[in-house]
Amino acid sequence: MRAELLMTTCLSLAITGISFAQTFEVIRLSDDQDQITGALDVSGDGQTAVGWVGPDYWVHGMRWVHSLGMGPLDPTQKVSGANHPIYAASHDASVVVGAALANDVGTRPFIHSQTAGLTVLGDLNGGQQSGIAEDVSPDGDIVVGWSIGPNGREAFRWTAQDGMVGLGAIPGGFFGDVSSEASAISADGSTIVGASSSEEFISEPCRWNEEGTLERLGVLPGASLAGGRAWGVNADGTVVVGNSSSSSGTHAFRWTALRGMEDLGVLPGG
Repeated sequence: MRAELLMTTCLSLAITGISFAQTFEVIRLSDDQDQITGALDVSGDGQTAVGWVGPDYWVHGMRWVHSLGMGPLDPTQKVSGANHPIYAASHDASVVVGAALANDVGTRPFIHSQTAGLTVLGDLNGGQQSGIAEDVSPDGDIVVGWSIGPNGREAFRWTAQDGMVGLGAIPGGFFGDVSSEASAISADGSTIVGASSSEEFISEPCRWNEEGTLERLGVLPGASLAGGRAWGVNADGTVVVGNSSSSSGTHAFRWTALRGMEDLGVLPGG
């Protein structure tokens, strides 16, 4: 492979204790110089990382266990010859979710458990079997992400009992159709966060409560048309983090119902 395409993404595991100013270990996920690797999530006990590995951009799901090293998700489980980047893991990493690259429709959201193997999550009623599973609850019971519905891209919540349920979007989207994505779910399962297109922004941070009601989180002052997105949420859904465009570029934010959206700024010299 050409030198400019050789990449290795390293996972840094912080041993935090009481203070953040503790030592950390940098772990090389692959010794193969022709492999591109990336870790996207880590289990609750810090022992298992999940992500992807592969030559160039044809990737496979990767599970890295501290005591065992790196291995494939499950080479016997394939979806239309799909590759399987993994986006998130449950608390004990017994359940992982991601996107299976299928030849006919692009990506299909999937869930993989140690007991049931790989299962494609299906689609929204009247839509296409295309989308991404972006996060899973700590107990592995609830999956969130997005799928192509009859009216456009829509955030979803999936359980084995209810299947895939669309979460809707802000009315009057920027492109005139439904456009929303779910990025993360709180540990208690009460809150889902992500983004929706709105009348003002291509992407606007939002959250959905347990009843599926959408709440707009706003954007930072001076935001451009790009808007922003919520990427993470704390255990009970009361604190949301993400990024938003602003008058001085794209900044990280922290949001609470009491204080609203707060700009976290940038590193010195940034």
